[in-house]
Amino acid sequence: DNKIYFRDETNKDIYINSNADNEITIAATSGVTISGGNLIIGTAGKGIDFSAQTSTTASGATATAELLDHYETGTWTGVIGSSSDNATMAAASTTGTYTRVGNLVTVTGYFLTTSLGSASGSLQLKGLPFTCANNNRNFTGLNIGYGVGLNLTAGLSLGGNIQKNATYFFLYQWSATTGTAALTDTEWTADGGFIVGASYMVS
Repeated sequence: DNKIYFRDETNKDIYINSNADNEITIAATSGVTISGGNLIIGTAGKGIDFSAQTSTTASGATATAELLDHYETGTWTGVIGSSSDNATMAAASTTGTYTRVGNLVTVTGYFLTTSLGSASGSLQLKGLPFTCANNNRNFTGLNIGYGVGLNLTAGLSLGGNIQKNATYFFLYQWSATTGTAALTDTEWTADGGFIVGASYMVS
C-alpha cells in the first residue's frame, strides 16, 4: 500500500534520538512529545490543522478555518497625526508591542507627543503593524485606558476604530448627542498622550 510504518507491538514508548539525545517521544498511550527543540513549520501558509475536531460554533455562527498557520510577536511604531501630517513623537513613547495569532492581531502601547506640528483636523493613531482585512466584517474598536495632556471637556471619554484595509485608528470622543465625534487637534496639546490596546483582524 506504499506506506512505511514505525510500530511497537509491546505497548512501549518509541524514541527518536539524535547524538544520543532524545528528541521525539511517541507515547504508547498516544501523544507526541518534542524534547530537543521547536516544532518548525517550514512552509508559509502551513500550520497545525484542527479540522478533525467538531465545530463548536454557537447558533448563527459559521466556522471558516481551523488551521493555525501564523504566530508572530514584535514591536510597532505608533504616530499621532492627521491624514496628511504627523505630530512629533516623544522618543521614549512611540514603540508599541504586537502579537499575531492566525489572523488576529493584538496591539498595545503608550504614545506621547512633544509637538503637534502641522497636524490639524481629525486625528489618527498610525503605524499599525498589519493592514486590517478588506471586508466589512472587520471594523473594530480601540480601547484607551489612560490619557494625559489633552484638552477635553471634563467627563468625556476617548475611543477609536479601524476600518477595512487601513493601518491606522480613527480617534473619537464621546461628545455628540448621537454618539461619537472626531478627536481633533484642538482637543490635543503638545505633550498629549494615551495608553491604548486593541485587537483587529487581518487577511
